[in-house]
Amino acid sequence: MINPFFHSLLSLTNEVRDVTEVGESLAYTWFGRPNYAYSEEAQKYWIGSTKDIAEGTTQHITEYDITEDTYTTTRVGTVFEKDDHNQVQIVIRSSDKRLLVFYSEHVGNSLRYRISTNPLDSSSFGEEKLVPGGDAYKFSYPSPYQASNGDIFVFWRFTPPSIEEEWYYAKSTDGGETWNTSVKLYATGYRAYLVSSQDGDKIHFFGNNGHPEINNDLNINCYHFSFDLTTETAYNSVGTSIALPVTPPFATQVNSAVRNDTSWILDVTTKNNLPRVLFVFYPQGRANDFLTKELWLSVFNGTEWINTLITTTLSGYIEDDASVQESAYPGASRFDSTNPDIIFMPKEVNGILEIFKVDISVSPIYFEQLTFDSEVHNWRPISVPSPVNNLLWLKNNDYNMWNDYDISLQTKTVQV
Repeated sequence: MINPFFHSLLSLTNEVRDVTEVGESLAYTWFGRPNYAYSEEAQKYWIGSTKDIAEGTTQHITEYDITEDTYTTTRVGTVFEKDDHNQVQIVIRSSDKRLLVFYSEHVGNSLRYRISTNPLDSSSFGEEKLVPGGDAYKFSYPSPYQASNGDIFVFWRFTPPSIEEEWYYAKSTDGGETWNTSVKLYATGYRAYLVSSQDGDKIHFFGNNGHPEINNDLNINCYHFSFDLTTETAYNSVGTSIALPVTPPFATQVNSAVRNDTSWILDVTTKNNLPRVLFVFYPQGRANDFLTKELWLSVFNGTEWINTLITTTLSGYIEDDASVQESAYPGASRFDSTNPDIIFMPKEVNGILEIFKVDISVSPIYFEQLTFDSEVHNWRPISVPSPVNNLLWLKNNDYNMWNDYDISLQTKTVQV
């Protein structure tokens, strides 16, 4: 194995520091998944976001043509709301390769979607449609997936009028033309969040039982379960079926080896069909406004979850003078889309968050810096399985709160 010190010198000498700005005012949060769609056939990828335009802020989709090395951004949203939670999620419909794009406002009255006019092309879309629910539903974070038989599922967080958030899903067997009655997927009685990833016909969910800064009477822990798209059955980590809606006592708690304290979910993926996750742990709990953060990896070995500390110096991203001090939030870390042994994370360098690539397959864990000498924070990286411009992240020019920000989307090519 290459000596880590010598490896770091090679990396700095040969580092391709070219960064491309995809577009100004493009923003997204990290909750909705999968954030992108990719077509090797078309040599394109698509990423959804919000974007500021003259009329206000609404949802857009950006298409990257790998052959032409061009980015084109198209408006799909019809409602204006300045909120970085309101991004678009994309599915390539297997029957005809048209794009289905899903979006909603942050706790919005409707879950909306459109279908592209042409296959593998985001320049124009058909009429806006609604996933059924009615005004009693409040939608956030749509996360669409497609089964091998072509059925399309969309999962979302639901905020009822009088209780804390729950998660639901709806299924379409005709490519998004109609939808079955929605089904409750996950509920904790508190403000619960889920992130997800697909492995064949199985969706892996990584969730928590509440919000660390809102549900102050609760130790916030992390849980894993999976959902089979073909049978609509949920399973805990060891493969035992569990009834819907899933609740924390029946999902598998991931971070028990790190004590029963306060944590926050980041990402989930699989390697050899076994799940692995990233989460934030606060060793001092809520003390010191969550400013002490650790990044942890947990890998399921078929029997139990094995936790590994990645770094003790994970940083937040809210500005010191921000209107809302969401100190528990980190800059978000993600697994690479093709190599689950690679993580992308923001890490503080001279007071500024820079993007790092982390290789967890070697000992000691290897950190490689990817952005340099930045004047503002870099955060929320996303990896796409593209041969070029495969890492995207947000350049945080200014972030006062989720509805008051100035953000631009950046990209570069990273070898994994």
